[in-house]
Amino acid sequence: MLDYGKENWLIIQFIDGFPYVDARRSIDYCLLGKTIAGFHNATRAKDQVLCHIDNNPKNILLKTGQYYLIDFEDSEMAAPETDLSHLVLFWLGIIDPREIEPAFKAFISGYRSLAPLNPELWLHALEHSRQRFVQRREAHAKPIHASLQKPEILFHTFALD
Repeated sequence: MLDYGKENWLIIQFIDGFPYVDARRSIDYCLLGKTIAGFHNATRAKDQVLCHIDNNPKNILLKTGQYYLIDFEDSEMAAPETDLSHLVLFWLGIIDPREIEPAFKAFISGYRSLAPLNPELWLHALEHSRQRFVQRREAHAKPIHASLQKPEILFHTFALD
């Protein structure tokens, strides 16, 4: 993790946790949103934050009720909407479809309790992430979730209220 201050430091710490999605029934999406908002706030520079980008479920660990982001190899400064849109698209293949919308609402509620989001940028980021997901899945011959093929469903599911 990067520690910002007068000097930047790279802090390496072993986290004896497990991928958060392995705790499917006990995921606290609101706390996950707050955790990422706290990280974004700590790295905010004007309208940009340090975005993890590789929000693959194995890169968010859960340990004793806390979430830890690991593996920042692909991180970059960008709008927070970029990071969040990429994260929620991973949920399509791992969360029960009936739970996605409530999970998203809890997650966004937690995030917005600490940090703002721009609805216009959100839609742009969601579409950009959708296109990127489809391209990657096609390149690796992986199945493409139906919601990724129908943007109108995706935009409804992940709508900011």
